[in-house]
Amino acid sequence: MPRLTRSIPHSSPAAHGLAAAILNDFDDPHLIQDESERSPSPNDPDFLQHVDSDSSDDDAVDIPYRKDEDGTHVRVGVASRTKSSADKQDPGPSIRDRTTAELEAIMKAQVEDPSFPGLDTTGLPLLRNFMTAFEKKFRDMHPKRTELDWGKGVRRPARSAVARRAAQGQLCGVEAPADQKCTACAKGKVTFEHCRIVFAKNQAQWDWACANCTFIGGGHKCSFRPDLFPNVPSWVIAAVIERQPSSPLLQTYYGAKDTDAARKSAKPTTSRKRPGTTPEDADQEQPARRRESELGRAKASEGITKDTPKRRKSEVGPIKTSEGAATKDAPPQLKNGGPPFNATWYNSPLEDPKLYRMKDKVYALDTYNDLADIIVRVTEDYGRMKGALRKKGFLPESDDEGSEEENVFAVE
Repeated sequence: MPRLTRSIPHSSPAAHGLAAAILNDFDDPHLIQDESERSPSPNDPDFLQHVDSDSSDDDAVDIPYRKDEDGTHVRVGVASRTKSSADKQDPGPSIRDRTTAELEAIMKAQVEDPSFPGLDTTGLPLLRNFMTAFEKKFRDMHPKRTELDWGKGVRRPARSAVARRAAQGQLCGVEAPADQKCTACAKGKVTFEHCRIVFAKNQAQWDWACANCTFIGGGHKCSFRPDLFPNVPSWVIAAVIERQPSSPLLQTYYGAKDTDAARKSAKPTTSRKRPGTTPEDADQEQPARRRESELGRAKASEGITKDTPKRRKSEVGPIKTSEGAATKDAPPQLKNGGPPFNATWYNSPLEDPKLYRMKDKVYALDTYNDLADIIVRVTEDYGRMKGALRKKGFLPESDDEGSEEENVFAVE
């Protein structure tokens, strides 16, 4: 440390004596630290070198930055050493449901982010928006992961029911190995960084499509779906076998030989074995209006042969009631009427006795909300069919367009 020049200005004797005493104390060797013992200053060029040599990653803490006079940010302490999301160890998928206390505490603590509808301020889906019985299966899953892996840190709103279920599923799903992602996730043109498939109540969701594809509305073409792609990765098959051994897609697209090979070749996705779900259990968990969708594709009637069409003509008469029309559970002939429809593709929930009797408020509201999602999906399917038919030349461009005739009611 450089020595100070001791020049005491001429002043009163008392002030002169006080200054001399201070300088004498300053010369005390006990107060002067050796250069090697002196603690480095943050402004010392060797400061960070001293810190790095005396501290480890385990002891690192977050130290704020300060703004210098010229506006630049200057580190005033040890900067935290954060790992990238790719380097972090994945906690794994959900293995249990939340307790009532856990669920209530989380819902109470969540605050909606006004910039991203459907998300809270931490970027997680708002649990209070999961209203229907089906959505609550996703809501109740207890995630080990504490944050969503938004691609490049960019959040997306979760306005629709499908988006919020996919976001919650991404938080709780089974993660793909880095080299076995679906095609869309491998290209990186999706919302989240990782590729994960989702099981709610031991039921594989979206025909095995990943949550990433589902969030952006591309679940219908995810390369994990066995009904679309023949070479589904073995880890996906093994995950379905472990959690949902009664999956209709397993029985339809993979025989016993394929599933046994998947068990042996793929590593276990979790260390804890989850109990399988029997068809009877699935029947009890699923509302009556949804059970048929779990059974796979609709089977053709027995009278169909190669010489007859596989589906009926579009001119479909009114729906016929079942043979048990005289029983108390039969709908009252749908007295309110309504347009006819093809029962091959659609079964009206209004024929459900539990619904048309209107005694279960929750069940009725769940069905009402589900119908809104069905309308969106059917509208989308109709638009896709129209585009495909026109592309193939099966539907003329002017088939359903407005005519060019003069509108006699038009205002001049």
